[in-house]
Amino acid sequence: DGTVHPCTDLAREYNTITLKQSPKNVFYYRTTSRNEYYFYQISKSEVDYKASLKALRDARRLAPTDPRYPYFQSLFALGKYENNKKHSEIDKRELTISGLGAAEFAIKLKPNYSDAYMSKGLILSQLGRSDEARKTFQYVLDNIDPGNQQFIKELEGVK
Repeated sequence: DGTVHPCTDLAREYNTITLKQSPKNVFYYRTTSRNEYYFYQISKSEVDYKASLKALRDARRLAPTDPRYPYFQSLFALGKYENNKKHSEIDKRELTISGLGAAEFAIKLKPNYSDAYMSKGLILSQLGRSDEARKTFQYVLDNIDPGNQQFIKELEGVK
C-alpha cells in the first residue's frame, strides 16, 4: 500500500547514522540485522535477507565469542526456510549450512545455550531428521533445563 518503504527507508537511514557515529557498537549491528530481517519478512527480498546476514557478520567480527550472533543466523535461516512453500534441495542445503551449522556453532560457544538447542532441534525437524531432533530436545531436558515446557512440547510434536 506504499507505507512500508518510507518506514524501512527511515529505519535504514537511522541505522546508517548510528553505525557511522559508533562503528564499534555491536548492539547497533544487532539492531540492524534484526531490522533487515524484519524487512525481509515483509518484502521476501533476498537483498534484505543478505543485508541481515551482513550485519550479523559485522557483529560477529566485533564480538566473535558471543553465541547470540550465530544463534540469530540460525533463526533467520529457519524463518526463511519456513517462508517457502516448496523446499528444493538447494533450500535444504542452505538450511543445513547456514541454519544448522550456525546453531551448532552457537552451542560450541555456549554449551548450555538452550535457545540454540531449540533452533537446532527445529531445524533438524524441518529437514526430516526426526531422531536427531528428538535427541536434541531430550538432551536439553536431561542436561540443561529439565522442566522446560517448550522443549517437552517440541519433543512430543516431532514426527
